[in-house]
Amino acid sequence: MWADFEKNDFKLAFQPIVSLHAEPGERYEVLLRMVGEGGKEIMPSDFLGAAEHAGLMSDIDRWVTKQAVKVLASKRGTDVQTTFFIKLSYDSIKDQTLLVWISKLLKAARIHGGSLCFELSESAAVSALKETKLFVNDLKQLHCEFAIDRSEERRVGKECRSRWSPYH
Repeated sequence: MWADFEKNDFKLAFQPIVSLHAEPGERYEVLLRMVGEGGKEIMPSDFLGAAEHAGLMSDIDRWVTKQAVKVLASKRGTDVQTTFFIKLSYDSIKDQTLLVWISKLLKAARIHGGSLCFELSESAAVSALKETKLFVNDLKQLHCEFAIDRSEERRVGKECRSRWSPYH
């Protein structure tokens, strides 16, 4: 699977997030897609399990973050403030080198940290509570935002009520 990164067989998709409070600026959820044969998009549910098993989640999180920062840098000349929401894995929160890497990436791209909001699933945050607290405190120094993603909890609840799930 790592070879797919090297061949650039992954791409980002951006889903708009609409502010219910009419806040200025644009917000997007950054989504990862694998590009299969014939350009067919492969959803994360079909490959992230294998990536996690192979220990590649931190690498994937870094790839997504780096590509998202490149897109933000390309939008730098516009007057619109853009914020990207990027999901991180449990492995990344435990990676003690990640914040230094993010800091260097932001400086090199001349991007303000406020353009990024990192998300962590509630279950991962609870499983690594100490690391999550340290990560959030250090993330504030980079002026990045942080959010807990509770969609996993909603998805599990749906699966308990019905055997069909739109995520599979």
